[in-house]
Amino acid sequence: MPQSTASDRALQGPRQLRKKLKQRYERWEQLTVWPMFILSIVFVGVSAYLIAAPSTMTAKLSYTLLLVMLILWSLFILDYFVRMVLSDNRWRFFQTQAFELVALLIPYLRPFLLIRYIWRLQFFRRHGAAGLRMRALISISLFALCYVYTISTLVFLFERVDPKANIVNWGDAMWWGFTTISTVGYGDFTPVTVTGRLLAICLMVGGIFIVGVTSATMISAFNDELKHYLHHHSGEKVKENEEKHDDGRILMDALSVGELETEYAKPTHLDSDSVKQAKSPQAES
Repeated sequence: MPQSTASDRALQGPRQLRKKLKQRYERWEQLTVWPMFILSIVFVGVSAYLIAAPSTMTAKLSYTLLLVMLILWSLFILDYFVRMVLSDNRWRFFQTQAFELVALLIPYLRPFLLIRYIWRLQFFRRHGAAGLRMRALISISLFALCYVYTISTLVFLFERVDPKANIVNWGDAMWWGFTTISTVGYGDFTPVTVTGRLLAICLMVGGIFIVGVTSATMISAFNDELKHYLHHHSGEKVKENEEKHDDGRILMDALSVGELETEYAKPTHLDSDSVKQAKSPQAES
């Protein structure tokens, strides 16, 4: 017995430590998830502005925006390492957060982390199938926007150095990206470099996947809403028919009672011949 008690105490120490680390990790995530989400949006916006309009801004503004991006990037690194330290299983944390580490090394992938914040934010954590479909639809839509933004930006960066390129500004690149992923493809802008065309192929293949998944999710949501409506509507119909049946039965009972009362209330009128025949034996006697 003493040996088992000592072993239990030895096991309780690591368990309590893991429990405390898990609580601290969850508390840190609750405190930082909204700020990190907003800072990520700011980071994407600042980086897009630096890429889209480098020639229209002054050197002071350019340095200021670069400093802002550096500060935000440092905050992202700090948040990552704090969560890694607070994690009860650091190897599992490294495996599950591998893409975030890659995004820290390649800032162009930062927009995709917004999708992870959608699943971590308490505002989007609604229970049930409807909440899951809503998160999935928001995630797919956000992934499509981030995918077009990233591919179009990379195409612009590779195309602008080629003298034969017609995608020479960021706005044209975004226009080309949205027309390509939507399978419209006007053809007014096309990549001419090998890297740009490879990125265009990635955008086309990804667009087919995104459109298919989005359509399937929306059809599933529509079918569930239709089933819910039909079930609710059929329930109301059954209840209405039952009420009509009850009302009809009550009305029939009332009519039956009324007929009986009318029948008993009728006066018995005898004709004069019957009265005379009834009185004649008495007169003869």
